[in-house]
Amino acid sequence: MQFSRFVDEACHQIERNERNVRQVGVLSYIPRFATLATRMEQYIQGQARDLVDQAYTKFVSLIFSLIS
Repeated sequence: MQFSRFVDEACHQIERNERNVRQVGVLSYIPRFATLATRMEQYIQGQARDLVDQAYTKFVSLIFSLIS
């Protein structure tokens, strides 16, 4: 699976669970985000760091836009 597809799928999962995010807030996402970050770091080993940084920005922006 390509990294960009992995990122898009993760965003889709976050959006799909949007209602839960609004009810329980960002704290429930910390363990999920940590797991996601670990998987991203393993997936991208040896590739451009910019891709990971862009993915983090995308995830965090999405999560905070959903809870606001």
